[in-house]
Amino acid sequence: MDAKSLKVVQENRDYTMFSWSVQGASTPIHMKRGQGVWFWDGDDNRWLDFSSQLINLNVGHQHPKCWRRSRSRWMSFASLGRVSRRNRAVRLARNFPK
Repeated sequence: MDAKSLKVVQENRDYTMFSWSVQGASTPIHMKRGQGVWFWDGDDNRWLDFSSQLINLNVGHQHPKCWRRSRSRWMSFASLGRVSRRNRAVRLARNFPK
């Protein structure tokens, strides 16, 4: 494992929790990228993602339709700070519990 991957793995062990795992015994993989049912680790080894990241991703990594839709949402929510109030922010806030 290269130095960057080792750092990513160690920081994840230090600062995050792993579901369904004994925390000190987990062996995380540095996922560098993904496409469809495949992902690549920090050493560019290709893995078949049998678990779909624990069932959260049943359409595959970076599905084109999901990516385009997400990107269009990100581009319309560039900033929600105090200076910039947008209609979309109000509509989004209406969905939050009071």
